[in-house]
Amino acid sequence: MVVTSVAEAGSGGGRHVLSLVKGVGESGRRVVAVCFEPGTLSQALRDEGVAVRVVPCRWALDPTTFLRLRRLILFYWPVVVHTHGERATFVGSWCAALVGVPRVIATVHRSIARTMNWSRLRRGIYQAVESWTLRRATTHIIAVSGAMRDDLVGRGVPPGTISVIHNGFEHLPANLEKAVRERAREIRRNLGI
Repeated sequence: MVVTSVAEAGSGGGRHVLSLVKGVGESGRRVVAVCFEPGTLSQALRDEGVAVRVVPCRWALDPTTFLRLRRLILFYWPVVVHTHGERATFVGSWCAALVGVPRVIATVHRSIARTMNWSRLRRGIYQAVESWTLRRATTHIIAVSGAMRDDLVGRGVPPGTISVIHNGFEHLPANLEKAVRERAREIRRNLGI
């Protein structure tokens, strides 16, 4: 089984991707990570023994990126594509959905409307495109907080397609680690993976 994670470099999101990919790989599944730029995230993934492919992405609507990523997805034919970051969610989710990947999951780490230092018009366009992508090109969405979930539902994303999984830490107290593992098993079972 191949799981492909498409990610953008970033502080919290990058740590999340590294932790997630390590965990999936330890479960015996083959993981291929796709990064949009070489850097600390791609190197950290390689240091963990993860296969990394770099597909340059100048902007979310870059047709060259779309074609390269589509080619990679067709080559590896993953059963899951999991995206992290606005560009990765847009490009990765649509590539995966259009070629028929069975599970397309997007983790949403932040609200575009609340965190981007852009003009109101640009934020509005990005938010509309992200909401449309989450509704149409994904099979499931992970929100990193209840507030993020509420934001997505407010934008028309069906609540039944969203799970809340808070960003975790590697060293949890024993009682919480068991609860987290049980919740993760339940979510994977519900998603059929």
